[in-house]
This record gives sequence, C-alpha cells and structure tokens, in this order.
Amino acid sequence: MYLAGGHAYVYLSYGMHWCLNVVTQEADTAEAVLVRAAQPVVGVETMWKRRPKAKTEYELMNGPGKLCAAMLIDRRLDGEPLDGDRLFLTQRDIPLLASEIAVSKRVGVDNSGDAAHWPLRFFVSGSRYVSAHRYAR
Repeated sequence: MYLAGGHAYVYLSYGMHWCLNVVTQEADTAEAVLVRAAQPVVGVETMWKRRPKAKTEYELMNGPGKLCAAMLIDRRLDGEPLDGDRLFLTQRDIPLLASEIAVSKRVGVDNSGDAAHWPLRFFVSGSRYVSAHRYAR
C-alpha cells in the first residue's frame, strides 16, 4: 500500500480471502480503495469454474473475496501496476452520470467508531452486482 498510486495492494483477509485495493496516493503514503465487487464481462465461463458455488452471474464477483477468486487475484499480483499486462483497469465503455453513483457507509467496519458511518462506499445505483446488497441503499 506504500507504493505510488496506480498499483495493486493485495492482502489476505481473515486468513482465507484475497482482497484487491487500488493504491491512490504518492509513494510512502498508505491510502487505497478496496474493490468490493464487479460485473463480469469477459471470461465469465472461466469465472464459473473458479466460483462453482455461485448460483447466479451476480454472485460471481459480488464481494471482495469472490471477485479475487473469480479473477484469480492473489498475493502474486500484490504490487502490480494497474496499467500493465497482468492486471489493469480500463475506462467504462458505457457513460455513467454523476446522478447514477450512489454513496453509503462502509461495510464490515462496525468496530471503527465514528469512521464506520463515513460515506466512503461508492457504487452504481441499482446495480445487482453490488456487494453486501442490503447496504446498497
């Protein structure tokens, strides 16, 4: 997480699930954004093989651990630049209006005092692919 922005920070959560963060600050300043979910677009058949317990396409990547399992993201990708050949982010090919971006409190940080209620969770309003859907209101 101390690399320059634009790198992946991948860590093991609860000793069992890999999580992907996008590092966002200059080098030596620990700040990143957890990628909690995604809509599968390419390689869906392979994702089904990696996530055989998923019952619907929505469940393939609707959580940070599920996303990493479906995309085979683990410690080997920690520190990877997010504009490389192994791991990369691309622009959305469908326009998204600011009014379509929803904000809510974070998930899974209830023990963080006042910070547990900070509006730091951003997602596409109404998306079925959002993690912890019960909080996506």
